[in-house]
Amino acid sequence: MIRRKLMKRTLLIGPVLAALLGAGVVLGCASDTGIVDGRDSGNGAVATQENSERGGGESGGEHGPGGEGAEGRGEQGGGEGGPAGSEEASGANLAPDETFDAVRGGARLILSYDAASNAFTGTVENTTGNVLSNVRVEVHLSNGAELGPTTPVDMAPGQVMDINLPSTQASFAGWVAHAEVGSGAEGGQAGGEGSESGGESGPDGPEGAESGSGVDNESMEAAMSSPIIPLDQTWNGVLGGLAISANYDAATQSVNATVQNTTSQTLCYVQAEPHLKSGTQTVGELGPDVLGDLNPGQQAVSSVSVASESSLAGVAFDGYVVHMEVFDCGGPGPVPHAGGEGGEGGEGPGGEGHGPGGEGGSESGAESASSGSEEGSGASLALDETFDAVRGGARLILNYDAASNAFTGTVENTTGSVRIEVHLSNGTELGPTTPVDMAPGKVLPVNLPATQASFAGWIAHAEVGGGEGGGEGGGDHGGGRSGGGEHGGTGEHGPGGERRGGG
Repeated sequence: MIRRKLMKRTLLIGPVLAALLGAGVVLGCASDTGIVDGRDSGNGAVATQENSERGGGESGGEHGPGGEGAEGRGEQGGGEGGPAGSEEASGANLAPDETFDAVRGGARLILSYDAASNAFTGTVENTTGNVLSNVRVEVHLSNGAELGPTTPVDMAPGQVMDINLPSTQASFAGWVAHAEVGSGAEGGQAGGEGSESGGESGPDGPEGAESGSGVDNESMEAAMSSPIIPLDQTWNGVLGGLAISANYDAATQSVNATVQNTTSQTLCYVQAEPHLKSGTQTVGELGPDVLGDLNPGQQAVSSVSVASESSLAGVAFDGYVVHMEVFDCGGPGPVPHAGGEGGEGGEGPGGEGHGPGGEGGSESGAESASSGSEEGSGASLALDETFDAVRGGARLILNYDAASNAFTGTVENTTGSVRIEVHLSNGTELGPTTPVDMAPGKVLPVNLPATQASFAGWIAHAEVGGGEGGGEGGGDHGGGRSGGGEHGGTGEHGPGGERRGGG
């Protein structure tokens, strides 16, 4: 039973060893217009808004969010707030009347929804002493639309720019945002994201190791996955720079797709891995169907038969999801899925990982009511960087103290059952701390000792609600729950378990 604490206390907990899965990308599909105005320079820059309304495709997350998924990101999980990588799963979806305020890669994004103008307005600020290159902003809606990214802009130290991203006419119940820094307009995010060989690639550039750090896993998976498609319908969309036209052939019981590289660079180790659905539940995965490297403009055809998976004989399904994978051209390519998979998570109308149903193994019974897990809240931070993000009303500010080999900082101003986790690039998860109820405005110090093993990056997140027993509100991304369990033997952090949740 959780007791209310009236005094400051230090949260201290040892590390939990984890095998983290990962990979995928940030994606964007273009349409409308957003505006970014440079306050300091006085020069306005027109931005493009990318609307990816995929009939219930991905929503934040980040990702989502994410994460970016990912959540990662997070945004409201603030962490996609990392220097590199997707933030679509960056945190739980915000309500339309909530404000997003998070720092990522030195860029502080403050954003809110203005119902009168049906647009997201706010500012992005360079909080560093250096020029931030290619700063852009995205918003992911729970109805599946993606707004942005805005046109990348270089920002001088201390510069503040106005953001205006028109929303869609379709209604939405939640949203998440993130700012991205560096790596060009197309979003090949800087730096690798993990440590494991291979490394699934970003939409237009390599994005890091497939399993490595474990951040952004859900958001990346979602960014490379279509919404759930009824068997009698075709789907056309763009996943990570790959233009897809897919259909299900009932006569041959095959998922067929034409795939084209729409980016300006080669996409390597491209493969298709359709997921079969019964309602929102994943009942099987096909493939992967290896398409190989695709040069700019090059097309390939994928066809995967249900009969190719003997385990699916007699399994009923009424829909499918197109899931694509792209890997770092400099790596060895995809790593075969190993070990048992965690229980399948329910998936909401928002597609894989971002909808209310969500994707991913449950975390001691269902991780978070957010639409995007925040283990994907952002790319790994460097050891000397500060994590500063708001998620579910909990603002977490955390630094790594090399002298004490611990992560120290504060968490403040939240509702009930707040706990903290830190994920290291060496595969270790620190925490979660013991859940604590916090009064409005209350601040608690945090101290999470790190491991003796070295690490090159880290990401953190605060979680709110769900109680000490771990029922955190229905699946990593929302309503769906998976049987594997995040801390179980075959769930996300199990020794051989692969976190597949709703995908």
